[in-house]
Amino acid sequence: MVNGGAQYTITGLRMTLAFDGGILAGPQRLAGPADTRAMPVLAGFMLRWTFLPPLTTIIQIRYGDNLASSQAARESKLTLTPRLLYRAGRAGTFCLTPVITVRRRAGIQHLGYNLGLYWQYNFSGSSPVLPEGL
Repeated sequence: MVNGGAQYTITGLRMTLAFDGGILAGPQRLAGPADTRAMPVLAGFMLRWTFLPPLTTIIQIRYGDNLASSQAARESKLTLTPRLLYRAGRAGTFCLTPVITVRRRAGIQHLGYNLGLYWQYNFSGSSPVLPEGL
């Protein structure tokens, strides 16, 4: 796999932009017509923006495509994941994560959607101190 990426932070706007891309080494056999081969490609983009110190949004886009020579066998997947995080101080962090997926296989497009909501709390108690000599 050949992979590369870049990340840039704009401090004044409290924003981070990132890109990541890769190509899997060696052609892969695809479902469909005989002897259809392609080089799988993966690409991703991420935007993280802190509006106010407790409120952050993260938008991730991932795209994968098999670059097949035949349109009928071409398979691709686009995933859009926007996240909204709210840091509620001692109560922890609340996160809303909808995921939208568009998948195409054998010329047919499918749309998927799911929604996640979770709470995260980091227990930050001090670690026990080992006795001297151990």
